Amino acid sequence: MLHNSLTHVTTQTAFGFPVVPRKRPPLVRSCDRLSHRSARSCAFAVNNRLTGNGKGMSWFFELEQEVREYELDQFGVVNNAIYSNLCEYATYKLLYEIGFDADIKLAVSDATIKYISPLKRKDRYLLKLRLYDYSTTRFFFEDQVCRLPDHKPIAWGTATLVLLDEKLRPTRITPSMISQFNKYLQTHKNN
Repeated sequence: MLHNSLTHVTTQTAFGFPVVPRKRPPLVRSCDRLSHRSARSCAFAVNNRLTGNGKGMSWFFELEQEVREYELDQFGVVNNAIYSNLCEYATYKLLYEIGFDADIKLAVSDATIKYISPLKRKDRYLLKLRLYDYSTTRFFFEDQVCRLPDHKPIAWGTATLVLLDEKLRPTRITPSMISQFNKYLQTHKNN
């Protein structure tokens, strides 16, 4: 039997599956408190927790969008599957802005999205994305969706993308790609 008490956690569900206590990550908790803050603090409230070795962006790349009719479900809100498409769209826009070749092959190896509030018909919103770290074969992104004009948090997520070669196998990020990214960081550092 399941109990909805904070002090008592049963070890098995009614179906015999073990209950895994889930802690809410601190990053999500910080996003919940952003609804009354300005856009600038919305962007920087979670920066210190995801910077890794400091190789990535300390600011967000932003795209302004409007909800399209085909993104709505039967309840008149944006379907939850659409948010991953929005994040992928922003990712490729950022990579283009950095100057990476259009033929770059990336595969999503991990993606997490926390839904905070729904978007509705005709809402305008801001897609915010930053490449906060990278390893030898992977890029690590953080995404945020904020409704405009009040900058209310709508969704927050992270994604890990793997660089692939011509045979669709993981390959190393080239020094020229790192150099290009660092050049982008330098030119946009004070913006």
